[in-house]
Amino acid sequence: MSDTDQRRATPDPCANRHGGNAESAKAYADNEQKLTALENRVYGWVLMRGERGATADECSEAFDIPVNSISGRFTRLAALGKFERSGKRRPTRRGNGATVWCALPDTTYDEPTKMEDLKQEGLF
Repeated sequence: MSDTDQRRATPDPCANRHGGNAESAKAYADNEQKLTALENRVYGWVLMRGERGATADECSEAFDIPVNSISGRFTRLAALGKFERSGKRRPTRRGNGATVWCALPDTTYDEPTKMEDLKQEGLF
């Protein structure tokens, strides 16, 4: 199964929370390209950090985008088997403990475009 097929086969992480809401499902489908591009960017950034890994808050700060736009990408990448919990926690900017995630090597990884390119293309 290709990486794209695997993403399509992985359900919306919010599906259970929204109880099968048709609007939620449509919004998720409409944003698939955007999510795929941002997931690729997040994956590449965490992969480059090696064993140090990253929290969603650190990634949010590095990309200068809201943490709620990043945290779902971490959830989905973990569901796809591309991220794993390191067993460590680090403080967020607010002082709360956050899970540190590490990226697992992936031979199907596509080099991400720059975040500025994603913003210009309207993908974020």
